Amino acid sequence: MHKNSEKLRQMVHAGCPGEPEDYGFFLTILVHDNKVLSDLMVNPTRARLHGRICYRFVFGGLVWLFTVTNFLPANPMRDAFLSRQGKMLMLVNEFKNIRFLMDAAAGVLGSYKDRNAF
Repeated sequence: MHKNSEKLRQMVHAGCPGEPEDYGFFLTILVHDNKVLSDLMVNPTRARLHGRICYRFVFGGLVWLFTVTNFLPANPMRDAFLSRQGKMLMLVNEFKNIRFLMDAAAGVLGSYKDRNAF
């Protein structure tokens, strides 16, 4: 079992969420032409952001980003994490400015073109 899996299991079992930066997460509102992309869903992906391993999920008009490494992140990432007080800085990003989403869209379009070629 991976060390983060065990630590997370213990935290859940104990009902202890830890500190916001332990396994922080933040949300980015996803827009295109000033409209929230609430119908978009993308397969989860693993990535590195500011040196931290994270997992990204896209659904409900949001990019959900969860960190899974145990060192303090740099600002502004740390400032966007859900706080102990239940507050969160909501970021807003244009779809075309998020590279992994543009790569996913290009992959879907390429797959569609391949299937529909004559």
